[in-house]
Amino acid sequence: MLRSSSTMVVIDEARSAASIIVAADTVLARDVGNELGVTITATRDTVLYGPSGRGWGASNTSIVLARGEWADTVLVSRLGRVRKALIRRSPAGLDAP
Repeated sequence: MLRSSSTMVVIDEARSAASIIVAADTVLARDVGNELGVTITATRDTVLYGPSGRGWGASNTSIVLARGEWADTVLVSRLGRVRKALIRRSPAGLDAP
């Protein structure tokens, strides 16, 4: 990997897959839909990190991994900070903490 390269995290909702791309090389690709039986939804399909580790264009991205009535949400801030929240879906479709 190049130290002065940007890194992209790419979410493919249609396949429920995620990839990490550094420069022009895919360094990690996971088909989490088949591997873990989850679906992925995201407010943005790509989050870019610069060489310093700061995020660019994340715009408070939410990535939701769901299976059955459970969902894990990963939140990415504008500057690339990553947080996780556990949400249980109610039968009425409303989220509860």
